[in-house]
Amino acid sequence: MASVLIVGGEGRAHALGWKLAQSPLVEQIYFAPGNGGTGAVGENLPIEVNDLSGLLKFAKKTKIDLTVVSPEQPLVDGIVDLFEAAGLPIFGPSAKAAMIEGSKVFSADFMLRHNIPHPASTPVSTLAEAKDYIKNRSPKDYVIKADGLAAGKGVIVPKAQAEAETALIKIMQKSILGEAGRQIVFQERLRGQEVSAFALSDGQKIIMLPFVQDHKQVFDGDRGPNTGGMGAYGPLPFMTSQLAERIKTEIMQPAIDGMRADGTPYRGLLYGGLFITEVGEPKAIEFNCRFGDPECQVLMMLVDEDLYPILMGCAQGNLTKDSIKLKTGSAAIVCLASKGYPGTAETGYEVKGLDKIKDPNVMIFHAGDKKENGKVITSAGRVLGVTAYGKDLKGALSKAYAQIGPKGIHFEHMHFRKDIGFRVLG
Repeated sequence: MASVLIVGGEGRAHALGWKLAQSPLVEQIYFAPGNGGTGAVGENLPIEVNDLSGLLKFAKKTKIDLTVVSPEQPLVDGIVDLFEAAGLPIFGPSAKAAMIEGSKVFSADFMLRHNIPHPASTPVSTLAEAKDYIKNRSPKDYVIKADGLAAGKGVIVPKAQAEAETALIKIMQKSILGEAGRQIVFQERLRGQEVSAFALSDGQKIIMLPFVQDHKQVFDGDRGPNTGGMGAYGPLPFMTSQLAERIKTEIMQPAIDGMRADGTPYRGLLYGGLFITEVGEPKAIEFNCRFGDPECQVLMMLVDEDLYPILMGCAQGNLTKDSIKLKTGSAAIVCLASKGYPGTAETGYEVKGLDKIKDPNVMIFHAGDKKENGKVITSAGRVLGVTAYGKDLKGALSKAYAQIGPKGIHFEHMHFRKDIGFRVLG
């Protein structure tokens, strides 16, 4: 029987642990550091995700069979290289391969060199260059992206020139995103349907997971600043088999092949942030080196087989399958957030109603909370992900929303989007 270490404490870490705990091959799960809900699935450890030496020491001492890395920062920092040098199986890409998310400049150059369809991108490294770029352009034609990791807060979609200028000053002069904003990339703004694509890879072959659509802006109707995600659903009703095959063969597999050709084979989960343009052309706007959050929670509700041997196959470079068994219905997640998110969040409130969930097709994945004196207390911006499975999207969303409110799950100053799925449901 295997022991698994999950590095992370967000909603996707909880979802991965919940799914892996269902494996008949897994006996023990550890979370480092975990959150207010992961203790019901495994054991939380007082080790932070950036403490790579502490994580390695624990994995060696406990003889962990597989480590699964949830967030991007330890991957970019080289946790996979460290564990592999010690002979420990770990799910995720090397530090060099993780640069596909770690740097937007790297990613844009990679897509260009390997002929992966993508919007035009222009990197700049000074505020003067940035101001010169926007001077004679409409803000409707571009998106501003910080080069480095910014926890989902490094993308600005300006509506006016003044908004673009303010964002550039905050990022490049006032350094509100730290090192992540030393360089920025202007990217051609696309219009159409946004799609999240996920491929499990052993460095050569890939297994595609269901396509998911995320809702990144904080308020209903896609208003307000970008967040790490306020909700998601899948599979997508507009995704045809022909379009899915194009995404696999024109974007996801070429990215894996390109990484191998560059001498940095990619093992783990590759996330493609895509746009399906108004004329039906798929283009990659970004790649991430880990599962999306909240998309991961949707995916874990849809996967209908043992995940452990698949993740181990990726880690060992030996996937023996070409596909994964899925449920036939739909899944959706509604994220419950603290007041102020994605800015400074108001936290420290008790989460109530968690004991009222009776539907076996509903899961509450914890993210920004902690256990204190037997109570669950909010501790970050995105607090919970109310995730449900149903025979169709309307059914899944109905089950999720039914759990939220004064008679269900609630906490002071809670806010959430009430229109998840609106792009396809109207």
